[in-house]
Amino acid sequence: MRTGLFPQISRGIAGLFPFPISYYFFKRLRLLPAVFRGLMMIAALVVTSAIFGQATVMTDKSDYQPGDTLVITGSGWLPGEIVRLNITETPTLCPNGHNLYDTADANGDIYNKQFVFNDYHFGLTFLLTATGLTSGYTAQATFTDAHAPGNVTPSSGATAGTNIVSINGSGFSAGSGPNPVTYTVKFGSSSPVSATRSGNSLLTSIIVPTGVVGTVDVEVIATPLSGSPHSSILENGYTYICQYPANVIFTESMGSVGGTLSISDHETAGGFSNIGFTMSGTGDVRNTESSSGKYLDASGGANVFLAKNSSPDKNFQISGINTLGHLSLQLSFGVFKDQEESNGSELTVEVSSDGINYTALSFDPLPDVDGSAVWHYRIASGVIPATANLRIRFTNTAGNGGTEPNIRIDDVRLIAAPIITTQPVNATACEGADATFSVIASGTGLTYQWELSTNSGTTWNPIGGATTSTFNVNDVTNSMNG
Repeated sequence: MRTGLFPQISRGIAGLFPFPISYYFFKRLRLLPAVFRGLMMIAALVVTSAIFGQATVMTDKSDYQPGDTLVITGSGWLPGEIVRLNITETPTLCPNGHNLYDTADANGDIYNKQFVFNDYHFGLTFLLTATGLTSGYTAQATFTDAHAPGNVTPSSGATAGTNIVSINGSGFSAGSGPNPVTYTVKFGSSSPVSATRSGNSLLTSIIVPTGVVGTVDVEVIATPLSGSPHSSILENGYTYICQYPANVIFTESMGSVGGTLSISDHETAGGFSNIGFTMSGTGDVRNTESSSGKYLDASGGANVFLAKNSSPDKNFQISGINTLGHLSLQLSFGVFKDQEESNGSELTVEVSSDGINYTALSFDPLPDVDGSAVWHYRIASGVIPATANLRIRFTNTAGNGGTEPNIRIDDVRLIAAPIITTQPVNATACEGADATFSVIASGTGLTYQWELSTNSGTTWNPIGGATTSTFNVNDVTNSMNG
């Protein structure tokens, strides 16, 4: 309406005054008190239009759960006018929607909290349309009644699967009596597995399927007896790790403390689990926020605390690690952040072979949703050098913002690929005799699988039962030659 009002006012003023308005305001003001008052009234009309012509409506949250009350507020309505609040659902539940009404106060504000969510609203998307019955102003807002996973406990597991986890979150509704809801969970691209609802905020008895090393999304699927399934995804919610790697260079569980110690004091006291390495840094070691049970093989003792908003940034370094002769080095660690809104980008993980030049490693972002201020487990990506004195450094670069986190580190692990020290050699045998092949490798927890190629090494296929360091071929035939 303001757009239409300004031209009318301009033409009215131009008709009253042949000279610029400023001339009469500043030169003839004492002679034209009545005209001046009229202009002030016109100006007041413009201001009023600016205040009440920008109608808005909003809700106190973007997502609700059964039992919640919808709080609607708005501004910019005509004082005293009735505002209709129409709520419709997708998919359609009530053909005519829900009509609520409120009267704008002297400031043009509205407030309504008459709508309560029920179990049958679960999974719906809502459109709120507010209409001023006098002004004709309209405004809209959208919101949902959906479930939302917050964290998986434990947040990591073996690639073999079979471990049992739970999912904390919100909105895990049972559905209405004749229309119950069942839940399934997908880990990455796996097929869904069943879950047991244990209240609106917990799913239990979830058996994780097999997977490959890495971090995957976790999708919670709610399926009502009648209606379409709907899902919510916890991005990077679960990490598959190799539980029994063949070549463990070291693991560091931070030992245990009775309270809070500086890293140097904990190191001097021999408190870290690896006394052969050098632990240093500006963080401290604490026994609060235990990692116990939060990810696979969590030690649950002490952890290193890296406070935010520090100058210089708080850090923790492990040095003196001999990685010479090792291939495909892989670093992993437990990480805790105390702010849900953080995705962990404030943490830098670096490696160095000389203590001067550091190379940053990367890791998958942490979930940043409600309930995600917990322990997570991450595998770092990047090249880790083979050197006589590897340094690994963790640094919290967070400032003092309200959503920037303090960070904790625990259970640092460095593994490598197994090393074959003696390769198999060709064997010569007469037809009908036996031939034996063997291999020697270094590492712990080694497993073996012999393979056969019949097309000069283009493709290889596993040999059933050939899973030890020695492989015997019985009754050699002429077709095996070459």
